[in-house]
Amino acid sequence: MVAQKLTIAGAITSVAAAGASPSAQGQDFAPRTMVVRPSSKFELANPIVAAGTTALILLFACALPLARLSLRRRELERQLLEAEARYRLLANSTSEVVLRADMDGTVTYASPAAASIGLWREGGPIGANLLDLVAPERRGDLGATLEGAVSGQGDAVWQEFHLVGAEGSEGWFEVRIQPLEDADGTTRSVVANLRSIAERKQLEDQLYEAGLTDAQTGLSNRRAFIAMLEHHLGEQSGGCIALFDLDHFRALNDRHGHLVGDKVLLLFANLLRSLVRGGDTVARIGGEKFGVLLPGASTEQAETVVARVLSSLSGTTRAVDNVIVRVSASAGVARLGGTADEALRSADLALQVAKAKGRDRLELAPRLRIERHSRW
Repeated sequence: MVAQKLTIAGAITSVAAAGASPSAQGQDFAPRTMVVRPSSKFELANPIVAAGTTALILLFACALPLARLSLRRRELERQLLEAEARYRLLANSTSEVVLRADMDGTVTYASPAAASIGLWREGGPIGANLLDLVAPERRGDLGATLEGAVSGQGDAVWQEFHLVGAEGSEGWFEVRIQPLEDADGTTRSVVANLRSIAERKQLEDQLYEAGLTDAQTGLSNRRAFIAMLEHHLGEQSGGCIALFDLDHFRALNDRHGHLVGDKVLLLFANLLRSLVRGGDTVARIGGEKFGVLLPGASTEQAETVVARVLSSLSGTTRAVDNVIVRVSASAGVARLGGTADEALRSADLALQVAKAKGRDRLELAPRLRIERHSRW
């Protein structure tokens, strides 16, 4: 560039000197057109300089995007490392089980909490498929949840699943599956959160059992008895229903108090349990009234079972809280048929007849009496 400038300056100087000749001094100066021609030196330097300049421009043009790309890559790597660190920090510090899985459901990571729930051996469920962790009848539901997370169309909601583990271990868990996005927003894996609901399920079972169990005697209550009655009627397997009523129970309560009366109820409940057949249903259906379902039993078999219960009480006395009490019961037996209300009314009618005839006895429903007499 310096050589180029010097060459141009020299050319201009020589042209100016030529235009100011001694003969022209003192005369009018007429304007002339001057043509400046570059020297050979300038002509040689120009292509080399142009090529170098072009090369530099191209070099900078290519280097700048590469530098920007490198910086962007390093920034993405930093963000990814930070995200991984946050992910593992959360996974390791929570009591929930955190599983990471591929798009097909294969587990690639399990948080330390997975070792404490008693479902898997050392190493947890890594390598297993999420669908294989739940009971077979619910795999379709979990599969739909996984598919929704992968597609981004599902809702990340908690669902209850019965999980199965190694060597027959099992447990109830709430499960939520969410997509795990990369820094560029692309979903390449999913995260499954698992939290145990064993305590809640145990409480629900207790509440359910309490809803179907008589707290005083431990027998089934009326609600459970009606449900079992409807079940047997629906199966149309035949059988009989028996109703028992403790004789003069209110008088016993008034004379000896409710504590003694409660123990008499428990005594009778235990007696029924011990004397009925293995598949029979025993329930306290209200007050001093008890019911027994004898599915598949003939009239004679039902009479035998009921008579055995009554004879165990009749003519005997019991010591309850240092009080000697005499306990007896009346019973009515009917055929399992029609609706639940019809079967109960028929058995209750037979029970009322037994009480009207002096108590401490068994009576058959009219239909059973007719059937028995027709066989004779």
